[in-house]
Amino acid sequence: MRLIYRTLALTLTLAHCSSYSIITPRSQTVDAPRWMVGHSNQVYVPDECYANGTMYFVPEYTRSIRPDALAQALFGTDCLSFSCNPAITISGSQSKIRLANDWLADYFGLPTDYHATIKLEPLFEQFLFDLGGYIGLDNIRPGMFFRIHAPIVHARTSLNYREFIDDAGINAYPAGYFSPDAISRDLLLNSFEQYVDGMKPTLNDNVVFEPLRMAQWETPVSNRFEKTGVSDIEAVLGWNFILNHDYRIGIGGVVRAPTGNRITGDRIFEPLIGNGGHWELGGMVTGSWNFWNNEETARGLSIWVEGYFTTLLSNTQCRTLNLKHNGCSSKYMLAQRIQATTDGLLFGRGSNTPGGPTVNTTQLETSFTDIYTPVANLTSVSLDIKHALQADIAAMLTYQSCGVTWDIGYDFWCLTKPIFTKKCSSGLSSGLWALKGDAFVYGFGATDAVNGANQAIALAATQSTATIHAGTNRPIGTAVDIDPASANNQQRNPGIDNPEFGVTSANVVNTTDRINYAPGLIAADLNQQRISVQPVMLTENDLDLDGECKQLYSNRFFTHLSYTWQEENWCWVPYVGLGGFVEIARSTDCCDSNDCYKDTCAGRPNSAISQWGIWCKVGVAV
Repeated sequence: MRLIYRTLALTLTLAHCSSYSIITPRSQTVDAPRWMVGHSNQVYVPDECYANGTMYFVPEYTRSIRPDALAQALFGTDCLSFSCNPAITISGSQSKIRLANDWLADYFGLPTDYHATIKLEPLFEQFLFDLGGYIGLDNIRPGMFFRIHAPIVHARTSLNYREFIDDAGINAYPAGYFSPDAISRDLLLNSFEQYVDGMKPTLNDNVVFEPLRMAQWETPVSNRFEKTGVSDIEAVLGWNFILNHDYRIGIGGVVRAPTGNRITGDRIFEPLIGNGGHWELGGMVTGSWNFWNNEETARGLSIWVEGYFTTLLSNTQCRTLNLKHNGCSSKYMLAQRIQATTDGLLFGRGSNTPGGPTVNTTQLETSFTDIYTPVANLTSVSLDIKHALQADIAAMLTYQSCGVTWDIGYDFWCLTKPIFTKKCSSGLSSGLWALKGDAFVYGFGATDAVNGANQAIALAATQSTATIHAGTNRPIGTAVDIDPASANNQQRNPGIDNPEFGVTSANVVNTTDRINYAPGLIAADLNQQRISVQPVMLTENDLDLDGECKQLYSNRFFTHLSYTWQEENWCWVPYVGLGGFVEIARSTDCCDSNDCYKDTCAGRPNSAISQWGIWCKVGVAV
């Protein structure tokens, strides 16, 4: 039943699989409703000839909703829904029930017959304490005001993943697949959780399998990432040039100083405090209209509107990117290092036909050099990023009666697409890395060869079109047990880049000088191994910068109920209230943008955060 459900679900996935390097929440400082509610009688007061003001603090808790949207933003359409939760299936290249969206377990040091489901429920939550103040500067100029606030934030994120292993696998890695030696099952990892926890398989003394260092998942022990700090400090200097008891209109200047953390790219779902390190400059507009007021009953209705418009100045951030042509989550694929060869035994035969003649023999200058690393370790790049506009616009209806105030309103927030340039090169700039896929990276001299008999020979065997789902030797859906006598035997690298059958010398007379796919075999047509005579290397042009090109917006609905003490002889007037909100976030493509490297238009999931929150606002006015 489960297999049937997954098969049906696959028909609903997008042809283009998109995912982002980061999830982008709105800055905790950018929150017009939190400022507006609860003290409408204590700010923007007309007919004052002296300084007046208020201080307030707001403890607030927020929590994300729609984990399916977050999961798809992080991992694209690989996240299918099982039991109401998004999930990723991980299966080995020899699993008999592999499907198109499965991640290839071989990349993570797991057996080739491994099969497990990773259930996800991404969560972003934060506790904040916003401390702010407002001063009416009517003694300097009627209607002038200054206000400042700075939230102290504790944010935490978690993928909330659990691994359910259906088949732990018994297969070993055959000789040549990862190293010259066969790797027994007991030397491989037992779960995907072990991989993200920094463990790695034991290949042999000379072959290195580097752990994941960038775009990391939280470990099963910690189960979340946490960050505490001060969000951006916002200061506003404004002037209500029209100000009376019935209505007012004002403008102001806005400065936000970054005090939160910056994006580093070392975590797939890292908590972000503030706006990511940008200075912001801009302006604001404010206004209100008391359209109904009953002085006898001390009741009234008014409308408040405030809008903040800033530009985010250039700032350096580190992003860990996918590969442009290899689909979503390609940063979790495995790369192999290829450098100058040293043994002089690697030649292309000039033919990709079994038993074909040796023609145009070419000696290869590069081969695999015994190091694997996750692609994410290579695709982290520093970008100078700026945004032309961030807008936060709120409208609020306020009802007042005998010290009780009820506010209800709507807030629109948007952040325009980033404009960015690469500040420095990534690990791909060396030109030493290529995708492994499910290629066999070692061959073996024939037992009867004149040159290189019985030697393990490091190959150049790359798979530039592999994906997180499969290599190109055995695409998903092909038979598991291919006839060893077949010309398309998986172990003979049928799907590598620019394949030719390998030989150990250019001497066409030595017909036994062949590279075989396994050790201990004689020189025979069906034993011969393919190599990439022109290996395809990863370059800077393979970085998927499109994934950073998005504009965000959200719609928030909020309400707040408060009480203000009305003792006439008090110099200080306290007020207290409770409120909350629901925010639905969206994102869109910037398909027509050249400045963020976008060439084509494709539907993308939401990369902002939909969330709800509750707060308590306590203050005192003078």
